[in-house]
Amino acid sequence: MAQREPADWVAVHPDAPFTFVTSKVPEAVEQARARAGEGHVAVTAGTIAGHCLELGLPDEVRHDLVPVVRRDGRPFFGAMTSSDVELDNPTVCIPSERVTHFRFPVRP
Repeated sequence: MAQREPADWVAVHPDAPFTFVTSKVPEAVEQARARAGEGHVAVTAGTIAGHCLELGLPDEVRHDLVPVVRRDGRPFFGAMTSSDVELDNPTVCIPSERVTHFRFPVRP
């Protein structure tokens, strides 16, 4: 099913600092990289991040570990359908109050 921009929401929020992309994930990431120039492009966790990982698009994964165990669990990257994606050792590990921040390079 083709996705479409939520026109009613856009009309109510004309100054929103983002753009809806309704094409496929690689095209959305390509548009984001073009707009970012020398800056970074971030994709939040969930199904879209899982798709990006499966397609080999991200250079690194940033993960914030919070000491809570959900009763039924919650997949961080949605249901991935391809083979495992290997991450390298963390390049950053910042412990703080109730959260630890990690950065993992994605192995090529």
